[in-house]
Amino acid sequence: MEMIGHVTAYLGYGQYEVLCPDAPEHLRSLILTWRQLLGATVGDRVRLEYQVTARSGLWNVVEILTP
Repeated sequence: MEMIGHVTAYLGYGQYEVLCPDAPEHLRSLILTWRQLLGATVGDRVRLEYQVTARSGLWNVVEILTP
């Protein structure tokens, strides 16, 4: 699954808020760490993908679109 969102705020301690208005309600506001952002910053429009590892799954930015 993938979604389009906007990095809207730096929350401190390396955490950022990403809003995805077209996502299901429980996924509209995500808190991601800087490691999950692929270099995106506040104001960037991003494509996110749910990626599964052997132990867990995480939403990660896979592409930075236009700001």
